[in-house]
Amino acid sequence: MTEPEVSLRLAMYYIKKHLTEQDVKVSIDGAHIKIGKVLHFNIERFLRENNFVKMDEDFGRWQGRYCIKGQRAEIILESIPGYGDVQILLQNGKTLFVESKKVNREKVVRSPLL
Repeated sequence: MTEPEVSLRLAMYYIKKHLTEQDVKVSIDGAHIKIGKVLHFNIERFLRENNFVKMDEDFGRWQGRYCIKGQRAEIILESIPGYGDVQILLQNGKTLFVESKKVNREKVVRSPLL
């Protein structure tokens, strides 16, 4: 599983399980998506397959706001270095900062996030 997928799955989990009512910020290094003409992770297809729809009208960029029907919180996708991969404002008022790493699925014990 690539680093962007780990970050997005975490954000989706918190939104779908209503563990936050606030938008979730996800910062992804553009090099994890594409370098030159080499596509490493098709982020737009991944979001579409998980029923997320782009909210802004800049369809030429993968960055922006994405929502899923029936959920109040949205994913805000950015590409800001040193920002932290995922920021989630929890219901208790604390902010969860996550630094994601890629995962080799063959070596992972199954969890609800995967």
